[in-house]
Amino acid sequence: MPTPSVDANAADFAIAILAGGTSRRIGHDKLELVKAGRTLLEHVLAGVPRPWPLDVLIVGPKRDLNAPGAIRFVREDPPGGGPLAGIEAAARSTTASVLVVLAGDTPDAGAVVPHLLAALGRSDAAVLVDPNGRTNPLSAAYRLLPLLAGLARMQPTLGRRAKDLLEQLEWTPVAQVDRTIDVDTLDDAERLGFSRHNGPMDDDLDQLRSWTAELATSLGVDIEVDVDGLLLIARDAARAVDRKAAPVTTFLVGYAAALNGGSVEAVQAAREVAAAQAKRWDQPSS
Repeated sequence: MPTPSVDANAADFAIAILAGGTSRRIGHDKLELVKAGRTLLEHVLAGVPRPWPLDVLIVGPKRDLNAPGAIRFVREDPPGGGPLAGIEAAARSTTASVLVVLAGDTPDAGAVVPHLLAALGRSDAAVLVDPNGRTNPLSAAYRLLPLLAGLARMQPTLGRRAKDLLEQLEWTPVAQVDRTIDVDTLDDAERLGFSRHNGPMDDDLDQLRSWTAELATSLGVDIEVDVDGLLLIARDAARAVDRKAAPVTTFLVGYAAALNGGSVEAVQAAREVAAAQAKRWDQPSS
């Protein structure tokens, strides 16, 4: 199928990438899986057609991303509330006349954008449909006003499926582009060449724990180090602020714990303070 051209200057559209899922089947944040030095989410961003539209939204927690253009972060209500909540958050955060929704776990999601826009016509939406006839409302182009009206008719949307939205709209099916494969499991990730072993958060934890124990002995520190917990607070700081915040945050957590007796409980208390602050920083600005 030939790819239609996209003129971002003529087409008033925004792109929303849904990135607020829990990755239950993988066990950790799948959008941080890595291939060729890029995270899964960065691959999605890199696949968005050029030139970028003025409004590219990521619906989910803030992340430190190597992106080819400007992006905005917005948060669904409640955070982690599901795809429909993500679509609603994006729709209420843009003034573009068309909102293209893409899934953050589909590395080649951007490949469908020209096809969705070309098929939209006078419809309320153009929606990707797979060869088995299954609709994918997370790979679709929506006209903003009908979308907002449809969402208003569905209130409250909490607990509703994203597919329920299509019952509110007049939509056009778009045949699935072969390259659009989502990552639901580690098998999917491996098949597409993504790995969880390319970053400091995914290195061999046994080796890290051994290093930590030896370093603690060398420093004369007699404490059971909560490696997993410290990695989590480092990750939260990196996402909420910047990657460079991770080592600084863990240092301050350790220093605060030392000032308060240096026990495991003191470390836990300092971690909780840091986690609460990271959560506040991660909230969208009003």
